[in-house]
Amino acid sequence: MKKLTLLLFVMISFTNWSQMTIEWRFLNVEDGYDHINKMKIYIDGEYHGETDECNQLDWCTYEFPLSKGNHNIKLLNMSLFEGVWEEHLIENNYSVDAVLEKSVKMKKKAKLKMEIDLDNSGEPFTFLKR
Repeated sequence: MKKLTLLLFVMISFTNWSQMTIEWRFLNVEDGYDHINKMKIYIDGEYHGETDECNQLDWCTYEFPLSKGNHNIKLLNMSLFEGVWEEHLIENNYSVDAVLEKSVKMKKKAKLKMEIDLDNSGEPFTFLKR
């Protein structure tokens, strides 16, 4: 395992690729509304993929490679409600729009760690220190 980690570190260090980590959880979730969720990831306007599923109350973590340089990242939260994946948006009867758009400059590694407050419809995302 140590050799594999070292090999990945060397490959990332000497290439044009870096690693992005996103971590998130929801705050002020009402009892019975702690949905399974995931994030759809868009990089520079193009669909990149989606994270694994996790519970809104837990810290969710996802890592993916991203080329070095400036990028626009969009994270769109999806909630599983009655067997159907829905965009976590006010227009779909959710309390906040759980969509984040952010510009990042990738160098070596980057992490977006955030909490999504369901009681704050003005600015639901709070960024935490890395």
